[in-house]
Amino acid sequence: MKNNYILEGKMKRILAVIVMILAAEVCFGQNTLVVTPLQNRAGVSNNDIRTLTTLLGNAITKTMRFDVVDRDALEYLTQENKFQMSDWSDQNKSVQMGKVLNANYIVWGEVSRLDQYLILSARIIDVRNAKQLDTADIQLQNMGEAYSKMDGFVKDLTDAVKTDIVREKEAAENERRQSEQAYQAQRYTAQAEQDRVAWKNKRWYLGAIVGGGVFNLSYTDEYSDSEGWTDEVFAIGGQAQIQAARYFAIEMDLAYRDNISLLVSFLAEFTIQPGLFEINAGIGYTLSLSAGLSFDASAGIHVGPGILFAEFLQITDIGTLSEEDVSRHLSTSVLFVGYKFGFGHR
Repeated sequence: MKNNYILEGKMKRILAVIVMILAAEVCFGQNTLVVTPLQNRAGVSNNDIRTLTTLLGNAITKTMRFDVVDRDALEYLTQENKFQMSDWSDQNKSVQMGKVLNANYIVWGEVSRLDQYLILSARIIDVRNAKQLDTADIQLQNMGEAYSKMDGFVKDLTDAVKTDIVREKEAAENERRQSEQAYQAQRYTAQAEQDRVAWKNKRWYLGAIVGGGVFNLSYTDEYSDSEGWTDEVFAIGGQAQIQAARYFAIEMDLAYRDNISLLVSFLAEFTIQPGLFEINAGIGYTLSLSAGLSFDASAGIHVGPGILFAEFLQITDIGTLSEEDVSRHLSTSVLFVGYKFGFGHR
């Protein structure tokens, strides 16, 4: 018999230690919730009230949003802090006790009667500011209905409550969303900048040109004054350009002139591309009826996928017709308008 008492005493001490450990873990939780004993205003048995309080606590635990203080741990902590379980019947005292127990939320409720029905009412309170966060009510024909209706009742009671866990998840989600938006914005900006300057980084440019100008021929000999004639020039064709280096390009203009001859110009050009513009200046040689040293200057602007440009080409040939001892001077001035596309990357 004595051994049984000793064993029973040891078991009580072990149980007390376990309860204290459990209580310590709960009290320092970030989302600790105390379900206070429901107030009996319906005249039902205390056992039924205790069972309803247990069902309410279990249903809240199943939401996995709160650390619900166990009934036995609650009684132990209440006694340890010099409170009475009856103090939980006062909502104001419940808030004060919740602060002492380091709880975040308190569920305070009551069971009352309306005609032949039982009414279970509860409210959830934020202990930190004593603010009532939400309420819920449920009508029961008998105590047995509580078992099937409790989960829905708890959902109505707690859905609007943003616990620390929910806040952390929302904060993490907001941070992730903001990071994603920042990344997309940065990516969009980088892509836009890349698209904006992509036309400058092409290796080849091919386009069409059309233009008009003036052809001039003059000649002199030792017996007469200078004579000559001038004619209008119309040309249509294409242009090819290779960007050999950042500021250096090689260009070829191939145009059909006045339905009588081809005009083929080879030019070495200095080129710059500030902003949306392109400026070229070059020197080379042209093969044509008026073949000779050539100079060109052009200016363009990035429009759509390509470059819209205007080019002035000056062809000069000074020579001597030896059999007649006649000096001649040939020159052609043509203003082209064209549009060219870029291909490949430097």
